[in-house]
Amino acid sequence: MGLEIDIETLREEVETAIRVFYAYEAAMRLLSEQAYVDSMNKNVYFWKIFLSSAQTKLFIALGRLYDDSNDTFSFAKFIRTCRENINEFGKDDLESRRLKGSAVRPPWLDGFLANAHFATIEDIDVLAKLTRPFNKKMKGLYEEIRNKVFAHAVHTDEAVISNLFKGTNLRK
Repeated sequence: MGLEIDIETLREEVETAIRVFYAYEAAMRLLSEQAYVDSMNKNVYFWKIFLSSAQTKLFIALGRLYDDSNDTFSFAKFIRTCRENINEFGKDDLESRRLKGSAVRPPWLDGFLANAHFATIEDIDVLAKLTRPFNKKMKGLYEEIRNKVFAHAVHTDEAVISNLFKGTNLRK
């Protein structure tokens, strides 16, 4: 995959995780009000399936972003691709992308390029460093939940699953 494809893939993966998180969070917030609980109870199996599906998708999506296996797309792979293709973050490449499909040079382009920031290896390294604490967290408890509860159903006992979730905080 090229850098442009990796950027789009990362955007899609992150956007999916964010949308699922907020959908799940909104549904859980509704459960704090009795009127919504009563309404949801009219079709309780739909809501159980929705909440379970959203939770499963969220853990799978987050796991995919932090899975550093060689054959997967992840944030670590994205960082490697950015470092390997740092030249694509330069002025000439940005100009080419902005001119793509244009017959005439847009009048705003020179000002845009003059004010643009062109990423360096150091910028990419800072981005990677910012994600390290989350990567460590994902490699621990969240990966165990993903693998043993959602992906492979190793744990099916409600008490075991409940205990695993005690250490989670998806808002972080």
